[in-house]
Parts: sequence; C-alpha cells; structure tokens
Amino acid sequence: MKNYCFVLIFLMVSSICINTVAQETAENKADHDELRAMLKEGEKAINDGNIDALLKFFHPDANVIFPNMQVADGSDKIRDYYTRMFDKNNPVLQDISTKATVDVTSEIYGNTAVAYGSLLTKYSFTGGMELELPAKWTITLVKIDGLWKVVSLQFTGNLFDNPLLTKASASSKYFGIGGLIVGFVIGFFVFRFFRKKKA
Repeated sequence: MKNYCFVLIFLMVSSICINTVAQETAENKADHDELRAMLKEGEKAINDGNIDALLKFFHPDANVIFPNMQVADGSDKIRDYYTRMFDKNNPVLQDISTKATVDVTSEIYGNTAVAYGSLLTKYSFTGGMELELPAKWTITLVKIDGLWKVVSLQFTGNLFDNPLLTKASASSKYFGIGGLIVGFVIGFFVFRFFRKKKA
C-alpha cells in the first residue's frame, strides 16, 4: 500500500513538472519568436535609415555603445548619433547596410533576456570610401507590459585585424615608399647642384 501511494505521488509530481516545463517551453518559444522578429525588423530599419522604426524597440533610457566607441544614453542621444552620421550639411556616411545574426539562443531570466551575435556592416563614407566591417554585439532586454525593450546594446570590433587597419597599413607602406623615392630625387638634384658649383 505504501509503495502504491509512493508511486501515485511520484506520478502526480511528475505530471505537474512535465506540465510546468511544457508551459515554460511554450512561453519561451513565444519570447524567442518575438526577439527574432525584433532583430529582423531592427536590421531592416537600419538598412532603410528609419530611426523611428528602430527606436520603438528601445527603452527611453537605453544605453548604446556604438562601433566608434561613442556612448548614447537614452533614445534622444541614440537619435542624435544617427542624425550626426547622416547630417545633410556635413555627413560622415552616405549609406549603411548591415546583416545581423544570433550566435546562440537568447538566455531568458524571467523578464530579462540576454543575447549576443555577429554583425557585418557595409559603410559608404562621404568621399567614396567603402568598408565592410565585422563586429560582435551583445544586448540586454527587459519585458515591460508584455513587450521586450532594449535597455543595453554594445558593439565590439577586432582591434588587431580589421579592414581599417589593413588600409592604414597599406597607406603607410605606400607613403613610406613615396617618401623614399622623393628623398632619392631630392638627393640627386642636390648632388648635381653642388657638383656644378664646384665645377
């Protein structure tokens, strides 16, 4: 009889646990689907240059650290950053397009979600230069009134291996060669000048 009661209690507890896990899985799936949709819409908003469509996913007090290490605290500062980059009178960028991917499934802790992934962004600078820069991103979101809002977003690039360094290295090499050639030319004419004076 005791064994029967034990088995019955075990089955009841197991059933409750299974149902709880199933509910949590279903809830998490809905959250993950929402977060994936946010990523896709956010990526489209950046590529379309639609800052309003992007900011709807951000908490008003969100903090963002951009790839150039500029920090924006709050949605107004985030808007100011994009306005400066594409300023009509003195724009830094002519166009920007990006592709974001998630490296791992978001970790959800109650009403908080943390995720990170990769980013490949093509920058078209004023003056004609174009660069494709890879980066990593990490994001923290909080669920408020049933909606996920970004509270922190940070971008990180490779300090030791990136296209900017490659271009800078190539430029310094060419400038070095150019300087050497100019030095030889100047030296040649200086030598001829003094030789004529002696003659």
